[in-house]
Parts: sequence; C-alpha cells; structure tokens
Amino acid sequence: MDIVWMPASKRLLPAQYQSEFLTFLQYQNIYKVQNILIDERMFKFKVEPELQKWIIVMIMERMISIAQKVAILSNEDPVRDRTIKSTVEKSKLFQLQLAFFKDKNAAKDFLTKE
Repeated sequence: MDIVWMPASKRLLPAQYQSEFLTFLQYQNIYKVQNILIDERMFKFKVEPELQKWIIVMIMERMISIAQKVAILSNEDPVRDRTIKSTVEKSKLFQLQLAFFKDKNAAKDFLTKE
C-alpha cells in the first residue's frame, strides 16, 4: 500500500486529518496489507499532542490487521520522525519493522526483501 501526502496537507483541519487516518485504518483492515510505503516528503500538517494521543487510541481500538513492514519517506523533520517512532512504541504496532528513508528505491527494497 502506498500513502502519499501532498503539500496541500498544510491546509488540513484536524478533523480532515482524522478522516484520512480513519480511511487508512479502514483500507488496512479490509486488505490486510503487509507492507506500507508512506511518502511524507511533502507532508506539512502539524500533528499536535492531543491528536497524537487520538491516533494511538484509534490504532489500538480499530486496527485489526497490522502491517509487517512500514517504510517512511521522511520529510527530514526529526521531531516528526521521533513522534512516529514513539507512536509505534506506545501502540500495539511495536512488532512491525519501521524504517525511515530519503530514497524511494531504498524504501521499496526494504519492503520487498525478507
């Protein structure tokens, strides 16, 4: 599964971000995707701490199928990367393999190799 954030994410309202996140959970539960590539290179939305807590609760309550590997094409925001790592550790996603990349081909290689 590929998830691509566009520069317009800067104009998202928290409710719109929540809707996008719930849509992701819905598709993840339907298709039980094992490998996910998230392209955040153009992600501009600021995820506030309260919204981060909501994300953790939603993952724990609503995610039925958990991916094995997630590759994130980072927008080189170290605070955002730490926040994502923290979310994984605080949720039931701790068993997945999570890696950050600058290069899309390296991210795809990570996802396709055993």
